[in-house]
Amino acid sequence: TLESINAVKDVLPNAEITQEQLDNYITAAYSSLYIPSSDYDKAQKAVLYKKTGTDGNIEKNLIDGIKNAKISDKAAAAEAIKTAIENSVTATVGNANAINAEKDVFDKVTDMRKN
Repeated sequence: TLESINAVKDVLPNAEITQEQLDNYITAAYSSLYIPSSDYDKAQKAVLYKKTGTDGNIEKNLIDGIKNAKISDKAAAAEAIKTAIENSVTATVGNANAINAEKDVFDKVTDMRKN
């Protein structure tokens, strides 16, 4: 999975995409972000934004960006995704034996049960 995520930054700049494919992606991405929520959910989100100092318009801005995406934005999007992947930190939790069997894919393995 980590190799697949890392490969995106190299594949995306050369990926061919049609406007129809982009429109389908926009619809899928938009619908996954625009989920009706109750007043309670909205209140919880507002508290989280306040506690974390997050702009309450972050979702609106993200949705607006997705809705307005164009094929001509691909190079800038690919560069932004590459930067995000290269600067990201990945953490996992799970079975200690399974993680230790694949520990070479991690920079550091910490058993949180011992801390």
